[in-house]
Amino acid sequence: MNKFVNIAILVLLGVFISFRINVACNELSKNKSSEDTFSALIDIPSTYHGTFNCTTCPETHIELSLNHDIYSETRQFSTRDFMPYTGMGKWQISGDTLTTYKDSGLTNLTFLIRPDSLYWLQNGRKVRQPGSNNWNYLLLKENPLSDL
Repeated sequence: MNKFVNIAILVLLGVFISFRINVACNELSKNKSSEDTFSALIDIPSTYHGTFNCTTCPETHIELSLNHDIYSETRQFSTRDFMPYTGMGKWQISGDTLTTYKDSGLTNLTFLIRPDSLYWLQNGRKVRQPGSNNWNYLLLKENPLSDL
């Protein structure tokens, strides 16, 4: 009888492990298809343009160009006190979020991906423009800095 109990425990353990592996594989598959959905919203190469407004910084016109794993960025500040900023680095998509990284590996900017637009995220949240109900966002291929 002891032998049958041991066999029953092994069979139950095998069924439990198989079940857990199946659940984990399904979750990985679901997460991957979600990432693929948001990745499909980004055409490569793509260029996004827009204006950032915040309470502690001057109005900033930004152009963000995405190529295969590399981005380049130009920021033109509304005040003449600041020189334009240009930078580049790597970018990646995780779920519905696109993150750009400086060459040093530090996070640069983070965006929520939507069709034809990227919503600027600050500390994981969308940012409201001061005195407005509008969200700060970059529109795909509109108002390039070269036209300013």
